[in-house]
Amino acid sequence: MLINENVEILQGGSLAACAKLESCVFSLTRQRPVRLSAVEFPEDFAEDIPNAIPDFLGTEKTAEGTAERYVRTVRTSDLDVNGHMNNLRYIEMFWDAHDSAFWQAFPAREMEICFLTQCREGEAISVRSRTEADRVHMAALHADGRLAAVASFLR
Repeated sequence: MLINENVEILQGGSLAACAKLESCVFSLTRQRPVRLSAVEFPEDFAEDIPNAIPDFLGTEKTAEGTAERYVRTVRTSDLDVNGHMNNLRYIEMFWDAHDSAFWQAFPAREMEICFLTQCREGEAISVRSRTEADRVHMAALHADGRLAAVASFLR
């Protein structure tokens, strides 16, 4: 379900920074994360064709006005190779804040997540939510109140 990309940034011919980017594909028809191989691409698909994908939502980076839905303890199976909670687990964590009846009544068509601080094994993460007419704003907080991540789901 994850797409991993290694990135190297060179400055004056020398390595200045390196990173691993990790992302996932969210199926609008299935309403859940899916493997890239599950996406049906058209035969004439090309990566360099301009698209009409709008800019990021600009998710607010606050837990203001949210109510706690549940507390999730980060498990061993949630971790990536660096010992942090895997990005896909954040999506599942936010998705699990509401039951399937909620998501059927609020069909999310767009999602944006901002990862702010790492979650580590054994941490208790407060998963919070605020529902508006066209958006569900979610926040994940460490026990000390620091934001771990925020997300917006739009109809």
